[in-house]
Amino acid sequence: MITVLPLTSNLNSKLADDIVIKKTSQNRLMYDSVVKVYDIISFDYSRLVNRIGIIDTFTLDKIKEYLRKHFDLLK
Repeated sequence: MITVLPLTSNLNSKLADDIVIKKTSQNRLMYDSVVKVYDIISFDYSRLVNRIGIIDTFTLDKIKEYLRKHFDLLK
């Protein structure tokens, strides 16, 4: 199982803890997007077809920080 946080290109839908990701050649997003941190889902890894892009370290750290807070894993 993997945990997934969906993205939307609708920047107006950003809620308090949602995280904005700017499009880059590394992440290969078509538009600036919002990570919808309240919409956490899990599914089997076999459902992933291929990798689209790679998220930058700064944004990944923000997402990890949110997940630690959400799942009460703060040190």
